[in-house]
Amino acid sequence: MPDGWSPPKNAKIWGHLFNEVVRANHCMMCAACVASCPINVLNVNVNEEPVIKGPCAACQVCYYSCPRLELPLDEIEYYLHGRTRKPEEEALGIYRNIYSARALDDEIWHAGQDGGTTIALMTHALQIGLINCFATSDFTKSNSVFVLGSGMALKTVPVVGDTVSDILRTAGSKYTHGGVLGVLSDAAASYPDARVGLVALPCELQGLWRMYTSLQATVKFSGSWIRGGRPVLTIGLFCSKVYTHDKLVTEFIQKQHGIDPSKITRTVIKRNRFKVYVGPDCVLDTSTKELEPYMSHPCHYCIDYVAELADISVGAVGSADGWTTVIVRSELGQKLYDSAVKAKAIESVPIETVKPGLPFVVKLCNKKKRERNAYYIRRGLREGFLQHRRNELIQIAPTPPS
Repeated sequence: MPDGWSPPKNAKIWGHLFNEVVRANHCMMCAACVASCPINVLNVNVNEEPVIKGPCAACQVCYYSCPRLELPLDEIEYYLHGRTRKPEEEALGIYRNIYSARALDDEIWHAGQDGGTTIALMTHALQIGLINCFATSDFTKSNSVFVLGSGMALKTVPVVGDTVSDILRTAGSKYTHGGVLGVLSDAAASYPDARVGLVALPCELQGLWRMYTSLQATVKFSGSWIRGGRPVLTIGLFCSKVYTHDKLVTEFIQKQHGIDPSKITRTVIKRNRFKVYVGPDCVLDTSTKELEPYMSHPCHYCIDYVAELADISVGAVGSADGWTTVIVRSELGQKLYDSAVKAKAIESVPIETVKPGLPFVVKLCNKKKRERNAYYIRRGLREGFLQHRRNELIQIAPTPPS
């Protein structure tokens, strides 16, 4: 920074965000700060933290895009749905219908995890032109210019792509931080007419919509006159917790159990068991209780299990093996889901016809809400927010598939 320079009085800039969130160990690496920075000086580093690489403009955008400082849940829900949740929706969030589904394409079903429904829906959205690119997480080297030091074994990184083969390569669950919002900057730069499909964790969706409801949101991603970079479709992943890469992969898998991370082909958490595969062989099968010391600290107070802020939420819990529980929340999500069923991209049955079914999902949602501290969530709507944000949403809303 220039000699004698000082930020405006009372401004909340990157240094404040770093001290209050990153250094305080509250950062879950959603990368909303990276995505929102209007001068592109924030990056995702190898330690799963945002770092600054250049002079701060003192614009305050990153600070007010962070969902760990404040999450105006009512405003976000009104922005997405035109209403807030009803009392009976407190556990699951706003939704239209809930199903159990699986991909009908054999390649997608085998490549995916728990039914391959996420891959099938994203592939269908790309094929019908609802989206023309996507942002998600992978284990390969990130193609984002905002990610530093990727390419480590089993290191979750954000990637952006635009083909079906790109989507297939990202199949499978990841259990460490990815910072997927960081690649939205790449999508905005690489696709001038971007119609981005986003696959994200609940915490990452919180960061995404915090950006859009913040009054200090950057014009790169907000405002009715801006289209590039704003996801037109969001698919959220059920999540109870994630782990830090160094602790889970380096300390637990590699050092404690002597498994070479570069040879691992699949990791699975199901029925409270953590399994690691090398080729077709399961080389580690242990209780998830053994992983508790490696859980990311911010997960201790996240209360969203079923990605309540997505167009469509997906997860294995509640459905039979090889099937996915799908919570359709928005009009766009319903249109896409119905289109995928009609095109025979997925097979679908009502959640009421399967076991353990919806009651088990609700039980886990309530358990997570009871055990977490929702200090960062704010209920209520600011004066003038309702009509302003609803008008903006109508102007930039994508056309649902026919």
